[in-house]
Amino acid sequence: MQWCLPATIGQKTIEYLRRSASLSENWYIIVAFALILTMWISLYYWEKLRKRPSGHTDHRTALFLELCQAHQLTETERALASTAAASSGLHQHALLFVDPNLLGSLADSSHPDAPSYGKLLQRLFGDGVASGLEH
Repeated sequence: MQWCLPATIGQKTIEYLRRSASLSENWYIIVAFALILTMWISLYYWEKLRKRPSGHTDHRTALFLELCQAHQLTETERALASTAAASSGLHQHALLFVDPNLLGSLADSSHPDAPSYGKLLQRLFGDGVASGLEH
């Protein structure tokens, strides 16, 4: 009698698995799995294509634009940063994000956009930078 009980449970388990493994009963699970898999693969490749750099991009400009995006600068602030880099004579505009003295000299000048440069300086480097700049 002891050996009969496990054999019966085993047979019932195998019978249940055969019955529940039928395609007609579980089609919705298979379709849901296929949709999730398709969506995941699509998002993976879309993100991969979106992040791929184009072959003809100027790396200096691309770095500057990436830094603008990382700092969430508006279009006006981007234009101001680009103007600041050009007026400072920077060959690599991204250096504007490294040295606060570049923006600090423009913020302290008599330039008409000096207050805007001061705000940009605070946005990029924080509030305490303006007082500690080397001139």
